[in-house]
Amino acid sequence: MTFAYSEDDPPVFTDLSMRFPREGLVALQAPNGSGKSTLVELVSGYLRPGAGRVLVCGHDASSPSARPWRRVVRTRPALYPAMSVYDHLAFSSQLAGSRLHGVLERAGRYRLEDWLDTRADELSSGTERKLWLLMCTLGNFDVVMLDEPFIALDDQARAELNREMCQWREEGRLVVVAAHGSPDGFQPTTTLRLPAPRTTEKDKKE
Repeated sequence: MTFAYSEDDPPVFTDLSMRFPREGLVALQAPNGSGKSTLVELVSGYLRPGAGRVLVCGHDASSPSARPWRRVVRTRPALYPAMSVYDHLAFSSQLAGSRLHGVLERAGRYRLEDWLDTRADELSSGTERKLWLLMCTLGNFDVVMLDEPFIALDDQARAELNREMCQWREEGRLVVVAAHGSPDGFQPTTTLRLPAPRTTEKDKKE
């Protein structure tokens, strides 16, 4: 697979070939600027390769048929400022086909119960991240990509996320974590590494 953001930009990936296991907890490691977040967006289907294919459970990543199989947790939350935490969870649970009662129980394990009536634009970055994690991992799925999921989380939330990732792994799902640092107890079954970015003559001069 080859990908560049534009014809004038150097490619982020050139003839990259990578296969993830069918299930397990995978740590995706790479130096800064190697394209971890870009790969997450290619798997999400938001970006499309210039050459080659990105498949999710046999479906082209950009195809609507891939959506039920996949969940993606991006680094930057995308919330509706005027909507409350409860409204976000209710809306997301309906879209994912999840029972709201179970979603609220899960929110309690992340200690979000005191923030249910709070607007999204009034949340701290850590609370915002907890809400985003919940919204993006509802319903049934086979693959979940998490881009820097531990950022801004407190120790309790990190422990809960780690517990959930282990549970998803035990259920036979594939969990891919792209992160610079990991909390205590994070034990991936597989570690995959992206190649370091190529150094151009321009980079050397700079």
